Amino acid sequence: MRAADLLALALAEPAESPARALFVTAAVSVAAGARYMLVGGSAVNVYTGAYRPTDLDLVGPLGPVLERAASSLGFARRGRYLVLESAGQEIVLDLPDDSLFDLAADPPEEVEVAAGVTAAVLSATDLMMDRTLQATDGTVVTIEEALTLAVGAYPRIDWAALERRAQAASSRGSQAYAALPVTLRRIRSLARRALRQANAAPRGAASGPSPPA
Repeated sequence: MRAADLLALALAEPAESPARALFVTAAVSVAAGARYMLVGGSAVNVYTGAYRPTDLDLVGPLGPVLERAASSLGFARRGRYLVLESAGQEIVLDLPDDSLFDLAADPPEEVEVAAGVTAAVLSATDLMMDRTLQATDGTVVTIEEALTLAVGAYPRIDWAALERRAQAASSRGSQAYAALPVTLRRIRSLARRALRQANAAPRGAASGPSPPA
């Protein structure tokens, strides 16, 4: 499928739909002939459907490769962002880096968006590590963002691996890394409590998945 066709499918989806982000990721990858990975809030939305990102965060090759691909799809540079305006709609891409953060360890999830076409998404476990690292600042906003992912994707996250990686990173000297184990345990505890409360709700009330033992 052509990149332009994938972009058209993206524009046919609601602005906050995970499908839109996946189609855009695939469109940019096809146009550039390189793999771009969906990260950040848009990736959280793919796993949970409960996050409302304002832009799409991608990681992949920067420079001329990206600029040519984006231009071919109708995106224009606006400061650090690439912006597409079409029929009253706006898609904003943010590409902060050409590689993942150093605590990422897993291959991405490959989500099929069309026959023979996939979009790469940061794994749920790596995404949880990223959100936990941000939450080491202790603010309500970052804790709630991490909790959204923890609750919505609990069974898909390898919590044991996260514990090991957080513990290993804590000795690297960074204050944020040092706080990782405690922050991770706090977020997991809050997530398990939220899931238990949801499962204990009266019949007919909203409920979420049960946390593993």
